[in-house]
Amino acid sequence: MSERNFEQMYREGDTPWDHGTHDFNLEEIIAQFGIRPCKILDLGCGTGSNSIWLAQHGFDVVGIDLSDTAIRQAQKKTGKAGMNCSFQSADFLEDDIKGAPFALVFDRGCLHSIPGSDDRARFAGRVAAMLDREGYWLSLIGNADEPPREV
Repeated sequence: MSERNFEQMYREGDTPWDHGTHDFNLEEIIAQFGIRPCKILDLGCGTGSNSIWLAQHGFDVVGIDLSDTAIRQAQKKTGKAGMNCSFQSADFLEDDIKGAPFALVFDRGCLHSIPGSDDRARFAGRVAAMLDREGYWLSLIGNADEPPREV
């Protein structure tokens, strides 16, 4: 899906992936691996639900998203929650991302939305370049009504 499509969907409130709360998989992985508060990059942060949950648990969070509207909503929600996160409207494959290196890169829905194995390989390379030496990459990959793709 293109940047323009995501922006339009956020403007119209057509965001079925945004449940208004953090993803339980993130909470489970943090607990299971004993990940202590550290610097985290939240890729495709959307309206900031995961970023806020992480900040509430002591993590230093940088959230990025393609959509300016989503970033504005994330900033507003974060302020209402009394939390401090850094947000950036950015294309992860093209733009400079501030704050690296990160101890954890969390992706809920970005990798699987990238068409083409070359761009997915670039995505993985960018994640690896932004991680601490012992860092973690957690990518939650959904499915769609599309033909299978090589990851």
